Amino acid sequence: MLDNPPTPEKHDHVDLVLSNGKVMRYNDPRRFGAWLWCAPGESHELLDNCGPEPLTDEFNAEWMSERAKNKRVAIKTFIMNNANVVGVGNIYACESLFSAGILPTTPSYKISLNNGSDWCLKLS
Repeated sequence: MLDNPPTPEKHDHVDLVLSNGKVMRYNDPRRFGAWLWCAPGESHELLDNCGPEPLTDEFNAEWMSERAKNKRVAIKTFIMNNANVVGVGNIYACESLFSAGILPTTPSYKISLNNGSDWCLKLS
């Protein structure tokens, strides 16, 4: 945040002027982000059907198992879908599947819970 930011450049899309006069500039060269405004107490239609954040209590193995049980889509595609879990991009998907020993092309329904453990998944 700067008191007197430089002139906006090619990938600078939004300047947010704070009450103290400082300016926070949003720079997005890949154009993946968005700024959505909602009145207090309202939500935006783009956010209404999102799954849980991966680091919250709402996200767990049972949630994912239930969502995946009849899906034939590749597991990598499944976990990158914001309706299932929010914020998992290509790198996180690849790294987590590699770490779990799961091929990214494995159909989602073939992943199941292992003995009810929250942390252990297995191929069925």
